[in-house]
Amino acid sequence: MVKSIDGVDMIAENSDSDTMTAKYVQELILQGADTGEIDSQETWVFQGALGDTISKPMTRARSEGISTKLGLLPPFQVRCDERVLSAEELKSLSLPQDFNIVVIAFNIWMPAIAQQVDEAFQRHLNADGIIIDLRGNPGGAGGMAMGVAGHVLDEPKSLGTMRTRDATLEFKVNPRRSTSKGERVQPFDGPVAIVVDPLSASTSEIFAGGLQKLGRARVFGRTSAGAALPAQMKSLPSGDALLFAFANFTLPDGSTIEGVGVIADQPTGTRRADWTPNQDADVNAAARWITTQYQSVEHQ
Repeated sequence: MVKSIDGVDMIAENSDSDTMTAKYVQELILQGADTGEIDSQETWVFQGALGDTISKPMTRARSEGISTKLGLLPPFQVRCDERVLSAEELKSLSLPQDFNIVVIAFNIWMPAIAQQVDEAFQRHLNADGIIIDLRGNPGGAGGMAMGVAGHVLDEPKSLGTMRTRDATLEFKVNPRRSTSKGERVQPFDGPVAIVVDPLSASTSEIFAGGLQKLGRARVFGRTSAGAALPAQMKSLPSGDALLFAFANFTLPDGSTIEGVGVIADQPTGTRRADWTPNQDADVNAAARWITTQYQSVEHQ
């Protein structure tokens, strides 16, 4: 773990490191301590399980992605990544090497990368399967879930219901039947896997939980954060910000995410052995499941 950054003690700031709240706090502390000019240096001290430490000089580099803002938070980088599992990866998993399995990942739900996300899905409509990686994605613009779900669902079904004191809003999926260039397409109809972890929250949970309950996607990984209530930020006279929930949210079957999380259909990544070098237990399990969907069809 990170013990200190330029003398700022990370462990002391986050002594109760087993809770999910503490993990979010640690991430924020790390981001705050890591701010500075590009190419400037800082010293990171890492501590091992036995208390041993090692010091490493680090040079700040420009983050990849698009700089954007959310409410009262400082600017941060958003990005969307996509890749096709290589023949070598498939071979190592004893899977057919001619399978076209795509992994699409983005670190937060923000309009700044909406077009990139759309294009990532549209480039792979002929894939054999899509893995949507939402690990570490804390949420963002809730409305994006309806549009992104439309890349893999051809019906305007509801991902869930948001209820305030005055109104009710159904998160209806918007099937994407055309590209940004006006070309006619059909939403992807192959197997869809979604990967989550304890830092997947809010919109990520609405998206994953909604598609899971609708039977459109299978969820892998570990139980998500269980923090999906719609919320707003208000600036206080002290200079602090108050984040408060203003609505409830329930999934298509009436169940709640808050305090429960999205529970994986197939829990993965729970053992140390799952994270040996060059291993990604979550994605590997999702890829294996995708191939079984075609094997089951062949045997019918």
